[in-house]
Amino acid sequence: MNSLDKDGIGGQVYGAIGLTDTMSLSASGTFLEHCVGSGAGFRIFNVGAGIIYNLDVLAIQPFAALRLGYLARIEQESPVEGVSLSISIGFDYLLSESVTVGLGAEYLGLLTDFGAAPAHASFSLRFGFRLPH
Repeated sequence: MNSLDKDGIGGQVYGAIGLTDTMSLSASGTFLEHCVGSGAGFRIFNVGAGIIYNLDVLAIQPFAALRLGYLARIEQESPVEGVSLSISIGFDYLLSESVTVGLGAEYLGLLTDFGAAPAHASFSLRFGFRLPH
C-alpha cells in the first residue's frame, strides 16, 4: 500500500451576498472522494447555508465560515445522511470584484447522529462568486 491509498480529492463551490464589507450570507456545495486504503472509501456531499466573516478586505481575504446544511456520507456498507454543521477557515483571492479562488479547511459534522458518521476534516480548493452589498 502506498501513501496515495489514504488520500482523496474534492472541491467546494460557494456563493455569497455581502451584508457589510466583512460579513456575508453564503451557500456552498462540497464534494469529497476519500480513499481509506485496500480499495475502501466513501464519498461526502454537503450543501449548506450560513455566514462568512472576512477578516480583511484586501485582494487576499482570510475568512471564517459557519454553515448548517445537509450531509450525505455514501459508503458501500452503511450510507448515512442528515443535518450537518460546517466550520471552515481559509483564504480567497479576488480575481475580480465578484470572482474568487482559494483554499479552505473545513470541519464537517453530522448533527443528527454523531455515532453513525464521525466528523470529517478536509482541505479543498474553492471557487466562488460574490454579489456586492
